[in-house]
Amino acid sequence: MSLPEGITWMEHLDLVSAIRLGSRGLNTFKKCEEYFPERLSQYFVSGLPKDSDEYRDLEASFKSVSLGTNCLVPHPLRLDHMILSIKPDIDSIVITRDVSGGVLQVPLNPAQKEVMSKAIDLMARIDLNNQEMKSAFWVEWEKYPVLSRIRKWWNNLPVHFEISPVGVALSNAYIHSKDPSIPCLY
Repeated sequence: MSLPEGITWMEHLDLVSAIRLGSRGLNTFKKCEEYFPERLSQYFVSGLPKDSDEYRDLEASFKSVSLGTNCLVPHPLRLDHMILSIKPDIDSIVITRDVSGGVLQVPLNPAQKEVMSKAIDLMARIDLNNQEMKSAFWVEWEKYPVLSRIRKWWNNLPVHFEISPVGVALSNAYIHSKDPSIPCLY
C-alpha cells in the first residue's frame, strides 16, 4: 500500500472538514530531520564517555552512597557513552528492594539525592545539535523500511495542514475498525 502523493488527497480531506489546509508557501511542516529529534529528545542526551574519569568518579559516588549502577546504561546512539535509564525527576526516584514475600520501594536519602542530582546534571543534558547522534539516529531510522518510507513522504508534503476534530473522529473510527485494542486518540 502506498502513501498519498500530491495535493488532491489533502483537498478532499479539507472538503469533508477532516483537515484544514494552510496557505501554500506560508506554512510548511518541519522536515523529519528537525521534527523527530525534538519529539524524541530522550535519545539525544549527552551521557558520559565510558572510559572517562568523570564516569568512573560517578560510579564510585554511586557505590559510596549504596546506589546501584544498573540505571547507568549504554547510550543507544553513542556506543562509547553511558546514560541514565531513569527519568530526571529526583523526587520520583526510588530504590526497589526484594524482601521476603514482596517488593519494597524506598525513596532516596539526602546523600543519594545529591549523587543522583550530580548524575542527572552530568548525563541528562539534551544535545539536539550533536551531528554524531543525529547521524546515528537516522542510520537507525533507515533500518526500518516503513519509517524510511514515512520520512520520504513527510519531507515531500506540499502544504501544511492541521487535523480537525472531525479528522480525529474519522481516524479514530477507522483505526478501531482495524484494531479495537488501540487506545482512543482523544
